[in-house]
Amino acid sequence: MTETLDAATAVPGERLTGKDLLLLAVACIPLFVCLGQVQCWGSEGRVLGVALSMRTKGSWLTPDLFGELWWFRPLLYFWCAAGASFFTGGVNELAGRLPSAMSGAATVFITAHMAARLLGRRTAVPAGWIFATAFASYTWSRTASMDMMNVAFAAAAVAVYVETIPGFRPWHIFAFAALIGAGSQAKGVPALVLPCAIGFVDAVLHRRKDLLRAWPWILGAIPVAAGLFALSLVVAAAHGNFRAAWFDFYRENIQRVFDPYDHHDNGIHLYFWQLPLQFLPWGLVLPAAAVVGARQWKLHRGWFFAFTAFAVTFALFSASASRRSYYILPAFPWCAILVAAALERVAAAREAGAMLSRGWRWLVEGPILLVYVIGPLAGVALLIGPFLPGDPGKAARFLPLAWLGGLLVFSSAAAFWISRRRAAPRVHLLVSAGALLPLYLFSATAGDAVRDRLYVEKWFAKSVREHQPQGAILYFRCDNSRLYWQLGEGRDCDNVEKLRDAVQERGGDTLVVSDAKDRKKIEQSPLFDASVVLESAKPDLPYRKQKDAYVLYRVRLR
Repeated sequence: MTETLDAATAVPGERLTGKDLLLLAVACIPLFVCLGQVQCWGSEGRVLGVALSMRTKGSWLTPDLFGELWWFRPLLYFWCAAGASFFTGGVNELAGRLPSAMSGAATVFITAHMAARLLGRRTAVPAGWIFATAFASYTWSRTASMDMMNVAFAAAAVAVYVETIPGFRPWHIFAFAALIGAGSQAKGVPALVLPCAIGFVDAVLHRRKDLLRAWPWILGAIPVAAGLFALSLVVAAAHGNFRAAWFDFYRENIQRVFDPYDHHDNGIHLYFWQLPLQFLPWGLVLPAAAVVGARQWKLHRGWFFAFTAFAVTFALFSASASRRSYYILPAFPWCAILVAAALERVAAAREAGAMLSRGWRWLVEGPILLVYVIGPLAGVALLIGPFLPGDPGKAARFLPLAWLGGLLVFSSAAAFWISRRRAAPRVHLLVSAGALLPLYLFSATAGDAVRDRLYVEKWFAKSVREHQPQGAILYFRCDNSRLYWQLGEGRDCDNVEKLRDAVQERGGDTLVVSDAKDRKKIEQSPLFDASVVLESAKPDLPYRKQKDAYVLYRVRLR
């Protein structure tokens, strides 16, 4: 069953060439450089903890987080992290982040592919590079988190729908169903709902009768998506954990949307400013690109779909009662396509000798010029910073190879301005994105070396193990997966009564690890005699006061 759309609804339908793929691969390099350099941070300890239990305990079908069942997330990312550990020398930060980096790289290619199909090859490579060099794309692709995998599956499913625009094939339906079902095993419902919503809105607005006539194929593909979607719940039921798994699934994927138990303080306006901020530096161009997309919405099928997909994604995440800055990541492929297409329109007009109003040129190109005016100033600061007195100099000296960072900033700005004066506007567009790659490479090496010095869990855990080489750790109010990952499983006591019972069971002096913010609860309790064995503090940095992190106590009952 095939139906070719008429000329009024046609899209360029172009495909990437080998040269395009090579250029896109270059854009992905910073996502993988020194990927395991920084010790785990944020919630990465949970991913590494579950992956470690899969390797050491064989709990591949029962996610175990430091001794407790943990069904808050589906199994796919944990499987990928544990699988990667066979090639990285064990479960470590590299193994945990590798699936996310690969997802980010895949999304670069998927974004470029959709841009080529919708708006032509001239937009494709810039769209991929813009996605790769957006701040949050780079950051979350280098983080052991399900979020970028969620973006990759959602984008891949929509890319299959895009393939139906120039010509529908029955296999498109089954590929779409498989991708949304598998994507739901990355983070949950978003990878299933978002592609369906985009496809539904586009089909209704553009009156896709060819899809309506394909209802038998759609009905046949529903079991594929449903079976993959229910995989984690089926696995949990087979191991007698259905009630716990369903409770966590409902809480994370349904209750969170309408009545969240956390992250409910951000208003509906959050993504109006967080999306451009997370998408920097291209977020400066995003408002103008959105205006262009709205103006072209009814004039071109490719623009129609790209703007519709962006609008639906933005509306769905804004409508959810649970909002966090990085939840909006699935909008990034469409942001990249809209920005690349807007810049391409300006480049095409300039090459054709068309007169563009000064206001229009500044609206689209002005933000990029601003970045490369500020850039050299930042380069000067990096070059002379280590020689400055006081806190400015101390801050600059804390960054290794600051002089190299300054040279990279200058080089990137020089490449931008040379291309602007001598190269064709379309080449200048690609150089604008490519000039950011050296800065991300510097961030992945010297920048991440600084970040690693800011975290104390690895050093503290090593020191604790010198005092207690073996045995489970006794924790007091340490709800911190990073520390658990470094120290290992242990008994967690969330109040002094539970700590008293645990100390009494062990008898005599007991080593207890506590978060520094709760140290008074131990030191001032009439139940214990507690002496400090070891303390750790976050590094003393310019413009930030030194802050205690963790304390190791030797505790006995009075």
